[in-house]
Amino acid sequence: MKIAYRSIIGFVLLVGLIGFAGFSTATTWTVGDSGSEDYTTIQEAINNVNTNNGDTIEVKAGIYHEDITVSKNLLIDGEDQNSRYIHGDITISSGRTDVEIKRFTIFGGGILLNDQDTTSENYINVTQCLIYEGSSGIDFTNVQNINIINCAIFNNNRGIDLVSCDKVLIESCRIFNNDHDGIRFRNVNGLSSDYTDIKDCFIFANGDNGIEIDDYSSSYSDYIKIFHTYVFENNGNGIRIEGGTNYLIDESPISNNIYDQIYCSNVDEIKIVKCHISEETSTQSAHGIYLGDCSDFKIIKCNISNVNNNGIHLSSTDSIDITSRVTDCNIMNVGDDGISLSNCDDIDITSCNILDAAYNGIDIGNSVNTSYDYEIEDCVLYHCGEDGLYIDADDDGTNYNVVVESSSFLWNEDYGIYISDAKALIGNSGAPSKCNNFLQNADGNAYDYCSNGTNTWGETDTWGNYWGDSEYIYGLGENAPNPLTSGVNFYYVDSDYTSSGPAGTYANPYKRLTAAVGWNDKVIAVDWGKYDNSNPNIETFPIWLNNTERLFARPEGTGANEYVMIDSENPARIGEPIILNQINCVIAGFKITSSGSNYHALTSLKNDCIIYGNEMNSSKFGIDLKNVDRNIVIDNTCYDNSHVGIRIEFDDDSTIWNIIQGNTVYGNDQHGIRLGSVNPNSDYCRRNTVILNTCYDNGANQGEGSGIYLGSDAGYNIIALNSLYKQNENQNKYGIYIDDASGTSYSEYNNVILNDCSDNSKAGMKVDHADHNWLLNNDCSYNDDHGIIFIDSDSIKIINNNISQNGDAATESGFYHSNACFNHLIIANIIANSYSHNVWLTSGGDNNYLILNDINGAGSNDEGDNTGNNNYGIYIWGTNADDNVLWYNTFDSNDDYGVSLGSGTGGTLIHYNNFVDNGDGSTSTEDQADDDGSLNSWDDGTNGNWWNDYDGDGIYSIGNEDDNNPKKSPDPQYTP
Repeated sequence: MKIAYRSIIGFVLLVGLIGFAGFSTATTWTVGDSGSEDYTTIQEAINNVNTNNGDTIEVKAGIYHEDITVSKNLLIDGEDQNSRYIHGDITISSGRTDVEIKRFTIFGGGILLNDQDTTSENYINVTQCLIYEGSSGIDFTNVQNINIINCAIFNNNRGIDLVSCDKVLIESCRIFNNDHDGIRFRNVNGLSSDYTDIKDCFIFANGDNGIEIDDYSSSYSDYIKIFHTYVFENNGNGIRIEGGTNYLIDESPISNNIYDQIYCSNVDEIKIVKCHISEETSTQSAHGIYLGDCSDFKIIKCNISNVNNNGIHLSSTDSIDITSRVTDCNIMNVGDDGISLSNCDDIDITSCNILDAAYNGIDIGNSVNTSYDYEIEDCVLYHCGEDGLYIDADDDGTNYNVVVESSSFLWNEDYGIYISDAKALIGNSGAPSKCNNFLQNADGNAYDYCSNGTNTWGETDTWGNYWGDSEYIYGLGENAPNPLTSGVNFYYVDSDYTSSGPAGTYANPYKRLTAAVGWNDKVIAVDWGKYDNSNPNIETFPIWLNNTERLFARPEGTGANEYVMIDSENPARIGEPIILNQINCVIAGFKITSSGSNYHALTSLKNDCIIYGNEMNSSKFGIDLKNVDRNIVIDNTCYDNSHVGIRIEFDDDSTIWNIIQGNTVYGNDQHGIRLGSVNPNSDYCRRNTVILNTCYDNGANQGEGSGIYLGSDAGYNIIALNSLYKQNENQNKYGIYIDDASGTSYSEYNNVILNDCSDNSKAGMKVDHADHNWLLNNDCSYNDDHGIIFIDSDSIKIINNNISQNGDAATESGFYHSNACFNHLIIANIIANSYSHNVWLTSGGDNNYLILNDINGAGSNDEGDNTGNNNYGIYIWGTNADDNVLWYNTFDSNDDYGVSLGSGTGGTLIHYNNFVDNGDGSTSTEDQADDDGSLNSWDDGTNGNWWNDYDGDGIYSIGNEDDNNPKKSPDPQYTP
C-alpha cells in the first residue's frame, strides 16, 4: 500500500549488504512515493518475487513507518542517513548470509537477528546508520562476520548486544546515552589471526558499563581487542570483563566511569597497553585497573590518575607461562595505593613513576602459604601519603622474595620502604636490593621489622644503596652494607647549597639545575628554592631535559618560600626556562615563569613526556606542545600568560595523540587551551584528547577569546568533560570555539562531548566555517548571548545537548544559525527559555533536520529582565532558508509562536510534532504557529501534528498553509 508522504526531503533508514560474491546478475530496486519508484514501502520491495538474493534496494527520501523483515540477502541503501528514516524494527531472518543496512536513521526500533544458522559463513553489515529510541540498537545472536561501522547508537535500552557471535568489527561508532550497557558481548569470539575488534569508538554516558564482556565459563571469549576507543562517564565500569582469554586493550582513554575503569575477573592473557585512565568526579571507591583471579597479564605504558581507590589493584593474580608485569606506567594522584597486590605471584614492576598516592606507592599485602616473587626496578615513588613501598607479611606461612633495585624514594610522608613483621625477605636468594636512592622521607628512609630472618639491603663487596642522610634503616634490620656516597643515576639539587665541594651526595648537592641535567637516564630531585638566571653563574636558560631525564620538585611546604621556582627574570637573559628535548621525560611539581610575553614557560619538543602538577604563569604560553606525539599534560595550573595557557600546535611535523587532562587554566589573555595551526595541513594536529580541564576567565584581551579554541587543522580531536565559564564579565567569550575561517575545512570530525559550557560572556559554543563536527551531551546554558552559534558550517551532528536560559537581549537565542548553515542533524536536545528565539535559522539555513527536540519556554529566563522569556520556539527567515525538516518535536509554552516560517522559506516539512500552549492568546485565531512562506508542508497526507487547542473538527489553519490532518492525540515523546 502506498505511503502518502511528500518526498521533497525527509528521513529514512538503510539496510545493506557488503560484497555479494557469487551473484552474477544483480538488480537495483527503488522505494519512494514520488510515483517513479518501483515500490512504495521497503517491505514490499523485499517481498516481491522479482527481488532476488544479491539485489540492492535503494530507498528515497522520506519517513517509513514500518517494521521490516529482511528475508533475502540484500543491500538496503538509504543514500543519506539525514533524510531517510525508518520508524520501527528491522529484523534479519535466520539463515541470511549477506545483508547490509546502510545510511539510514532508525528510531523507535533497532536491528535484530537471533538464532542465526552458524553452520555457514555470515556477513552482516550495518554502516553509517543512526539508531535511537529502540530496545536494543543492535541485537544479534549466533552470527559471525559482523561489521558495525560509522554508526551512532544512542537513547536505546542497550546499545549493541551480541551473544555467541564470532569475528566482530565495531569501528568508528558513537554509542551513548543507552539505558544499560553501551556494548555487551556474551560468549563472543575472535580467532588468533583475526581479532574481534572494537576500534576508534566513543562509548559514553550509558546507564551501566561502557563495554561488558561476559564469559563465565572462561572457555569461549577469545581474541578480543579494544583499540583507540574512548570509554567515559558510564554509570558502571568503563570496561568490565568476566572470563575468557587473550584480550588486548590498546591506546584507549578510559575516564570518569562510576566504578573501576577497567575491571577483569578470571581472565587469562590480557594486555593493557598505552591506555590513559582517570576518574575525576566519582564518589565511588573505584580502581583504575582491577585484575582479580587473572593470570599472565601485562600492563604497559599506561597513565593512571585521579582515581578514588588504587591506581592498579591485583588480587590473586599469578603467572603460568610468563612473568606478569607492570612496566613504564605513570600513576598520579590516586586516592589509595598506586599499585596494590594481594595473593599474587611472579609480578615485576619496572620503570614506573608513582606520584602523590594518598597512601602507599606500592603495597604488597597479605598472602597465604605460598612463595611469591616480586621485582621492583627503576621506579620513582614520590610524595606518597604513607610509604613509598609497604610490605605486609602478617601470615607466618608466607615467604616473600622481593627485589628492589635502582629505584628512588623521594619525600614520602612516612618511610621510603616499610616492612612489617614476618618473612618478608628483601633481596633473598642472592639477589639483594641495591642501587636505590632514598631522599628525605619524612619518618625515615626505611623501616625493617622482620623478626624471622634478615633482609639484605645491599651487597657487602660492591653496591649498596644511597640513603641521603645519616640514618639507614630503622627497626630490627639494620644491615646496610656498603652505603653509597652518591646516588645511582640520581642527582640532588639544592639552590641553598653554598659549598663548591663534590656534587652528588646529600651533604654536597648540586646548586644549579643546569649542572644536573643533560645526563642519560637520570632522576633529578630538586629542593626548595629559586632557580633563575639573574646571575649568569646561577642558571643559563633554557634548561634542556635530554635522554629520558625525570625531574621532580620537592612538594610544596607550608612556608612562604617552600616551593621550587624556576624563573627567567633577567630581561637580558630571558628565554624558555624548560625544554623537554627527549622522549620519556618527566617534570613534576615546579612553578615556572619566564617573566615576559615572548617566551614559553615549558616547551616540549619530543614525544612520550609527562608534564604533571606544575604551575606556569606570566609567559607567552604556559605549556607549548609543538610537533610532538603522546605527551601527557595533567593536573597543571596555567594562568596569566599573555597568549595561551596550553597550546598544541604543529609546524612541520605531526602533533597527535597528546592528552591534556585535569588542568586549571585561567586569566590567559587569548585562550585557555588552543589546538591547531596558522599553517593548516590536513595530516596534522589530530586525535588529541582535551578532557576534564577547567578553563575560566580567558580571552580578556581578545574579542574571540575562549576556554578551548580549535583553529585551522584541529581535526579528529576529542574535547570532553571540560568546565568552561567566566567569573568576570567579558572574559571567556566562548566556552568552545571551533574556527576554520581560513576555509581549509580541516577543523572537522572533532567530538565535543559532555562539556559544561555554561555562563560565558558570549556563547557556550561557536562553530565557524567548520564542518562535520559532533556536539553531543553538552550543557550550553546561561550564556550572555547565544547557547550555540553556527556560521557558514554544515553537516554538524547536535545530539542530546541542553541549550537553555541563554541571552539577555532581544537578538540572542539558544541555537543560532548565521550564513549558509545547512545539513545539520539536530536530535533529542532540550532547547528552552532563551531570551529571544529558542532556535533561529537565517538566510541559507536549509536542509536541516530537527527531530525529537524539546523546544519550550515553560520557565523564565534568569539571564534577562523579560519574564516572558522568549519569542518563538523555532524562527526560520531569510532567503534560501528552505527544505528544513521538523519531525517529532515538542513545542511547549513559547511566548509567541511555537514555529514561525518567514516569507523566504519553502519546502519545509513540519510533521508529527506536538504543539502545546504556544502563543500569548492575543489573536482571535490559532497562534501556536505561523507560516508566511510557500510550499511548506504541515502534514504528510495522512498525519499532521497534534495541537492541544485543536477542537477535533476540520483543518488547523496556519497562515499561508494548513494542517489538513491534525492528529487526535500527541505523539509518544510528549506526555500531557
